[in-house]
Amino acid sequence: MNVETFRDVVEWTRALHEHLARCLKHCSTRQEEERAKWLLEYLADHEAALEKTVTSFKKQAATKALNTWLYDYIAYAPIKPHLSCSAPYAEMSFDEICQEVFDLHEQVIGFYRYLEGRTEIPETRKLIGELLKLEEHEAMRLVHQTNRSKDLYMAQQPSTTATDRLWPATVANQMMLNLLSYQTDLWQRSVLHLDTLRERANNMLEHERAGKPPLLDFDYETVLDGRRLERPANYALLRITRGGDDCLEDCLDATKPPVVIVDPRAGHGPGIGGFKRDSEVGMALHEGHPVYFVAFFPEPVAGQTLGDVLDVLRRFVETVAERHPGKPPVLYGNCQAGWAIALLAADCEGLVGPAPQARPGSDGRHRRIALRAWRAGA
Repeated sequence: MNVETFRDVVEWTRALHEHLARCLKHCSTRQEEERAKWLLEYLADHEAALEKTVTSFKKQAATKALNTWLYDYIAYAPIKPHLSCSAPYAEMSFDEICQEVFDLHEQVIGFYRYLEGRTEIPETRKLIGELLKLEEHEAMRLVHQTNRSKDLYMAQQPSTTATDRLWPATVANQMMLNLLSYQTDLWQRSVLHLDTLRERANNMLEHERAGKPPLLDFDYETVLDGRRLERPANYALLRITRGGDDCLEDCLDATKPPVVIVDPRAGHGPGIGGFKRDSEVGMALHEGHPVYFVAFFPEPVAGQTLGDVLDVLRRFVETVAERHPGKPPVLYGNCQAGWAIALLAADCEGLVGPAPQARPGSDGRHRRIALRAWRAGA
């Protein structure tokens, strides 16, 4: 395939793992050596799982980063997987299979390191960095698991030399090998876990230093700042202006009512209700509704009460209703925002349309059911 954008890079990676999984699985049926056959089956499952991970990664990645062109700096020639399974894995030994697959993963990692060092756009550099970490982590895990399986296999083999007969592979020895392997795995996973916590803490501190801006994955404009109203509260009414690379004005259906999504006051911070495309915001936009988002600021206004919050939210609803006469806005909230729109709907009787609520902890399926309900006029 031609690699022209970073979307193509991610798709190329997915296709590579898919091809390798299919090839390894095919060769496992022709491999006669038991240990090598087991290895091929394990590697095939590993590559298939990695292909699914890359597919999920592609769905969640920012459109701007995916659509970035590679231009001139991609002189590096990416690995081109065979169109058919021509690699003779069925004829290779255990060590030869390991070396072949490990080398392929190293080439992929080298490709991403090359791109990361030549990418100037921050969103794209972040995308490549995350893919690089994924490939490095999976390569390290692959090496560890194959080495571990090799040690366990050797411990279970019958003694063949005089030295082996002096030190037979008894059950106790196997238990010690298993314990050592487990302790090594535990130590490695602990290091990875601590490194993940370190990265998470750095991201949190960076976000806090920036003032905890909304995590919205959509462009927006501020319509009203609740802190500047007569009864102030730390909420703001935002209008979603762009999703991806296209302006929304030509995509909206003028006959459909606006949707007002109230952001839950969750520990994730402001904007969690629309931090990815597959969210309440993204689904409402996909259906052609004008979308407004009620975000909150991290710190409350001095002396702020729930009554003040309700008054500000009512003002937001009135503003949206004025912008779309004759089309009562739909209120949507999940988790903590559910009780907020319940109170708001009662306080704005006759001013708003349906007010679907997804139960706390609900998954995307429950949110889609709620959206379909008010879309059908329930």
